[in-house]
Amino acid sequence: MVEVSAIVSTYNSERFLRGRLDDLLRQTLYQRGELEIIVVNAGSAQGEDFIVRDYLGCVTYIRSLREPIYVSWNRGIAIAKGEYVCNANTDDRYTTDTALETLAAALDTNQSVDLVYADAKVVDDKGEVSSKPPYFGSIKWPEFDRRLLLSGYFGGPSPLWRRELHAKYGCFDESYQLAGDYEFALRLAAAGVTFKHIPLELIAFYDNGTNINNQEYAAMEARRALLKWGKHING
Repeated sequence: MVEVSAIVSTYNSERFLRGRLDDLLRQTLYQRGELEIIVVNAGSAQGEDFIVRDYLGCVTYIRSLREPIYVSWNRGIAIAKGEYVCNANTDDRYTTDTALETLAAALDTNQSVDLVYADAKVVDDKGEVSSKPPYFGSIKWPEFDRRLLLSGYFGGPSPLWRRELHAKYGCFDESYQLAGDYEFALRLAAAGVTFKHIPLELIAFYDNGTNINNQEYAAMEARRALLKWGKHING
């Protein structure tokens, strides 16, 4: 039985992909046959094709033309078999081999919860704990309060959620380039879906600083999502 489907979207991230796949293969859920790995190559010009050849018995591979990340996530979700789904970014890692098992167990034992998110350790390109602002080595997320989402996205780089949410509330909005996960979180919160914070550093988040270059556009998209869903959360 597949419990978790991990969606790995890759575009010009050859140097990260092998480490990401090895990291997922080490997960205890994979060792028990309960983790499905779906790789979506969004028209990369690098050598991801050659890397994935070494893992074809372990992963499902989709290749598409160049497309936004949320389109790739939706491609993976459309074929996912797991009860739960997560995005597994190529440059992030799990801090323990039981990370996905821990997240899945939180959903298994809390039927009223539909999405779980964990704290993260922030690392640089050498895998060492980052000393750069604003994180200074770790990200500690708040306990869930849907009104807090009105101030910004929290949920970490790799939350885990029930796949059935997409049948009820739709997939990621493909009109977004950067804030589609925030829009999805707001949409779920507006519908009364409950999230749960797991106060453990289960994810190593790679901060390369490039997100700073996209802050203005991301803020514009976030405002658009808030205008659509904020009144339903406040109401």
